[in-house]
Amino acid sequence: MNKSRGMTLLEVLVALAVFAYAAISIVTATSQNLRSQSRLMDKTLASWVAQNQLVEFQLTYKPGQKSAKGKLKGTSDIAEQTFYYTVKVEDTGNQWLSSVMVNVSSDAAGKYVVASVTGFVEKP
Repeated sequence: MNKSRGMTLLEVLVALAVFAYAAISIVTATSQNLRSQSRLMDKTLASWVAQNQLVEFQLTYKPGQKSAKGKLKGTSDIAEQTFYYTVKVEDTGNQWLSSVMVNVSSDAAGKYVVASVTGFVEKP
């Protein structure tokens, strides 16, 4: 009687199923990691745009000028991506300060705000 040392078909199928399950888990984890990394990059870039727009507004705003209440809109390109920002100036209830809120979104409609920052400017 000749005893062969090979694997049976059932053993091969079980090993293949285990490998397939492990491969699917690895691919799923990698995919989630890439999505998280992409979202983190978008949030970081949008945060930079928001901070840049706030500082630019604060530097160009002159306390003696007429009130800048209302909304300013624009776009900013950074890292080959276009972000849409809205600068909104509102009264704070304080006699010396107005608040400046900058919202940055990745869509032109501004529905999905990716980053937001608030600062203050001196009232005229």
